[in-house]
Amino acid sequence: MKIARFTVLFLFFVIVSCREDIVEFENENKFVGSISVDSQPEGALIFLHNENTDKKTPYVFVNLDPGSYPVTLKLDGYADTTIVKIVQANGSSSIEVSLSKK
Repeated sequence: MKIARFTVLFLFFVIVSCREDIVEFENENKFVGSISVDSQPEGALIFLHNENTDKKTPYVFVNLDPGSYPVTLKLDGYADTTIVKIVQANGSSSIEVSLSKK
């Protein structure tokens, strides 16, 4: 009888100690969107909200909160171009720009 109790108790502790902890991520239940940015010619530096992203076209920004995003493309020898894109929850937007020479 003692062995049966010990076995049950041992199995209980093994099962309880093996359970996985639940990890929640900030954006797990959040609705986010994306913007695909491309240009002709390629290789333009991409700015979001006037901040340098250090990314060049073509590039896809993911996990963006819904809202308005001013996107500016800069490339030597070409005029800077700014386009405002709206990101929808669970949506994807794309920007395709033919840059004009200065």
